[in-house]
Amino acid sequence: MCEPTLALTVASTVASTIGTIRQASSEAAADRYNAAVLERNAVLARQQAAAEARRIRDAGARALGQQRVAFGASGVAVEGTPLDVLGDTAATIELDALTARYGGEVEAANHRARAAALRSQATATRRNALYGAGTSLLLTVGRAAHRTFGTSSASAKKPPASVPYYPGAGYLPGTGGLY
Repeated sequence: MCEPTLALTVASTVASTIGTIRQASSEAAADRYNAAVLERNAVLARQQAAAEARRIRDAGARALGQQRVAFGASGVAVEGTPLDVLGDTAATIELDALTARYGGEVEAANHRARAAALRSQATATRRNALYGAGTSLLLTVGRAAHRTFGTSSASAKKPPASVPYYPGAGYLPGTGGLY
C-alpha cells in the first residue's frame, strides 16, 4: 500500500518538474524569437549600408559633375592638377561608399553572432531543464521510496559484536559473517 505522503511527494515533484520544463520552454522560445529578430536586423543592416553607399556614390557623382562644370566655366583644361583633383574626389567618394558598406557588414555580422549565441542558449536552456527535472524527479521518488519502503536505522540488522568490522566489507545477515 502506498503512503499518502509518498503519493503527495511524487505528485508535487511531478507538478514542479512540469512547471520547470514549461518555464524553460518559454525561455528557449523567447531566445529563438530574439535570434530571428537579430537575423532580420542583420539583413536590414546590410540593406541600409548598401543604400547608404548608393546615396554616397550618387551625391559624389553630382559633386564630380559640378567640379567639371566649374573647371570648364573657368576655362581650365581637365588635365594635370584639375584631373588629379577629380581623381582624388572620385577616390574619396568610393572610399566613403565602401566604408558605409563595411560598417553595414560589421553590424550584420554582430547581429548574426548574437543570434547564434541566443539559439545556442535556447538549446542549452531546454536541455538543462530536462536534465534538471529528470534528476529532481528521480531523486525525489528515490528518497520517498526509501523513506516508505527502506529500513529504518533502528530495525536494520547490525553485525554481532563478535564479527570484526572491515571497512568496505559488508555483513551478510543470517550467515554470522562477512561477505
